[in-house]
Amino acid sequence: GHYVHGLALSSEREQPRIWLINLRSNIFFHDGEEITAEDVKFSFELYQKFARQSAKIFDARLISNVQVTSKKSLRIILKHPIRDFRETIGQLPILPQKHYAQWMNYNLLSSLPRIEPRGNGYFVYRRETENEIRLDVFLKHYLGRANLNGIDFIFFDTYADMVDAFIDGRIDLITMQGLSGYRKIYRLSSEKEFPTVKRDNYKIYYILLNTQKMPFNDINIRRAFNYAVNRSNLVSRNLDKMGRVANNLIDESSEYYSSSARVYNYNPLNSLNILRAAGYRQQRNGKLFQQDQELKFELYFNAGSDFEETIVRLISINLAELGINMIPRPIKPTEVSQLVEEGRFTAALRNFVYDQDKPAHALREFYQIELKSENGYTNFDSRVMNTAMSQSENAYTQEQLIPIMRQMQVQINQLSPCIFLFFEDRVNYAINNRFKNTISTIYQNLEYVVKIYPKNEWFVPKERQKY
Repeated sequence: GHYVHGLALSSEREQPRIWLINLRSNIFFHDGEEITAEDVKFSFELYQKFARQSAKIFDARLISNVQVTSKKSLRIILKHPIRDFRETIGQLPILPQKHYAQWMNYNLLSSLPRIEPRGNGYFVYRRETENEIRLDVFLKHYLGRANLNGIDFIFFDTYADMVDAFIDGRIDLITMQGLSGYRKIYRLSSEKEFPTVKRDNYKIYYILLNTQKMPFNDINIRRAFNYAVNRSNLVSRNLDKMGRVANNLIDESSEYYSSSARVYNYNPLNSLNILRAAGYRQQRNGKLFQQDQELKFELYFNAGSDFEETIVRLISINLAELGINMIPRPIKPTEVSQLVEEGRFTAALRNFVYDQDKPAHALREFYQIELKSENGYTNFDSRVMNTAMSQSENAYTQEQLIPIMRQMQVQINQLSPCIFLFFEDRVNYAINNRFKNTISTIYQNLEYVVKIYPKNEWFVPKERQKY
């Protein structure tokens, strides 16, 4: 209910569009350099430069000018008053100008040279190998050092490998996928806690269709497949109360949501009628053919994930009932991403995570990166969507954005370049129970809400420390 300043000692609105910021004394970057107003100015100007290319830093465009008035003071002039200034612009990380200055010489996010990460958070980037990133505690953090001495992020080829590592005690924290992951770890691991946490963002699962390849280069086939998938069954079998059916990218509770967008409720008869109208006929073996061409395709999904395998199996059953031959193909996650980027796929099970407070950004990013793909291969490209994208980039108010975003939803559902499946609303964590201070419960909106404390506040009693 009140502001807590971070790097800023104070922030004061001088005029409706002008803010005065004073920085703390004795605040440092990880290399020991003191944080100054010049670093703040540089950071905002860097974000402005790339704002159109990244939904995550869009709000930086609302800054008109940044003036440094002293080593520790600056004046931020906005293009128009922002009611929640300190919750938007004020949350952008401050970067060391000395370390990142060369990025200003580039014009594309994709072409920025790789620089070893450096900031001012609780943990310092130390080294990176092919399968691991190590962070060590930052002793000079302005709020005091973290309880943990460090954090290692370890990468695995498959989800199954990661689960096995947790059960063996080689890693301490994982997120579980659906009910299947929970059941396996609950059965095989004794030292663990299982907090179920409401997601702070939206995670939606969907099937990406290659609109440049048969059979999905035909819009009617894409629509038929949308009607053929029983989403409710997917949710009840895999998520129970942890998720819900997704009819659109945007949640129905959002004012950006378009009620005019087409909803594909499970209707196998409707799907079959569309396929028959497209010239498909069932043969004696029950499979659908268009002349001599069987209706079949491969669906890529992440190997080693029982959760995704179950989803794909249920979808396969839905389609087989109509005579559609879907061939599940498990592939390493990194390979799935590469094949999608290069257009060497027919269909792929994917998920997309976005900030629930920024639905407009999510729609832009979903179309530009997930559906359209701009890595040398173009999948789904719509003139109406491209026009809406341009209009949205020049819209500064919610009133201007809402009708544009609703139009984009109508287009996506009408043209069906993907099949939306479900939202994952809650996530199960598995945490080694040697850690303390990991979970907090607060009473909010007439219910108890479980939260995971930030890892800098965790600690391990001396008798249970590994090192």
